[in-house]
Amino acid sequence: MATTVGPLGWMESSDLADGATITVLRGVDGGAVLKAFGAMGTPVPPGTRMQEASGGDLPLPWAVVAAVAGRVLVVEPNGWVGTNPVVLRRASPGGLAVSVYWNVNLLTDVEIAENGAVIGGINDTQPHGADRFRELVAPLGLPGSGVEALGAVAWGLRAQAELVGLSLTQQLWQHLRTQPCAYLLVPPLPEQYGNRHTWHQDVATLTAAAVAADAGLVRELTWQSAGQVAAAAGAGQRAEVVSTLANRALDASADLAARRAFLGAGNEIVLWRMLYAATNPDAPTALLGVLADASFLLDDAAFADLLARVRAHLPS
Repeated sequence: MATTVGPLGWMESSDLADGATITVLRGVDGGAVLKAFGAMGTPVPPGTRMQEASGGDLPLPWAVVAAVAGRVLVVEPNGWVGTNPVVLRRASPGGLAVSVYWNVNLLTDVEIAENGAVIGGINDTQPHGADRFRELVAPLGLPGSGVEALGAVAWGLRAQAELVGLSLTQQLWQHLRTQPCAYLLVPPLPEQYGNRHTWHQDVATLTAAAVAADAGLVRELTWQSAGQVAAAAGAGQRAEVVSTLANRALDASADLAARRAFLGAGNEIVLWRMLYAATNPDAPTALLGVLADASFLLDDAAFADLLARVRAHLPS
């Protein structure tokens, strides 16, 4: 009797069955790929990382990163760093990258980046992308609108083989599992947008005034507020925080501290989310973000005082 092979092939009965991101790149620098993904420390065999992930409440992201036949292969069991457009842009200058993601709930994503730009893909079965994306994938054909989630993943895996020239085979995965090639990842910070919106109702009442005010004034209020909140949270003397407040930007050490914080929980992530929000190029969005996170780090009275001070300096 013939055996039916599903869309994931051999991976459906492997340790990747419940979810993974597989990214294949050609024409790129391996060191740039490691940096783009935030690979840290000394690589170890994948089994070591799998044991670490199964033993913690909040496991750190990790990935197998290997040079194979002139390509770079990145495999993230139950991970998704490779779907981040910031990562794909930083990893793909000079070359081509195809990233394929799925999880146990059948959320899926296929993204293609070329020469430092994400040009398109299929997110949860909906194709998207610029003319260059459709031109590049024309020989493959795009799945129709009725494609199932794993059908889109299968399309992405085929795109890796045909566009980039490398597939993750069962034999290759078994080989990589014996090699010291699994890195911990500290991925880049999320992209910033000038959306000028906030979830916090009290902060939202300042939106119109912040948009109407002089950008320099708004920027000054943003950083004064961030400094006040950081001090109240007991972080005002920490070197990376002092540097961020003084420079009004994240230097290399502060950037790493923020990226590590974003992998955690509690006040630490809120602190760095606030400081990162302050650096948003759109001044009103920066102020609204800082004030919203201040609500978590200050008591009710201190937060009310902060809002009153900011409101008093904005045009009525």
